[in-house]
Amino acid sequence: MDEDQARPQPSTSNPRVDCSWVADEPRNTVSVYAERWDDIPEDMFTNINASE
Repeated sequence: MDEDQARPQPSTSNPRVDCSWVADEPRNTVSVYAERWDDIPEDMFTNINASE
């Protein structure tokens, strides 16, 4: 590498991921389908077939 070329400098900042949208409390939300499991429409499910 030529001495005239600028070398990249290490970053001095400490980037942090924005997790402010994540809930702090445990997930205790009851599903709207909990009491009506048999009434869930079939088109809400997807069948995935793996071809071998």
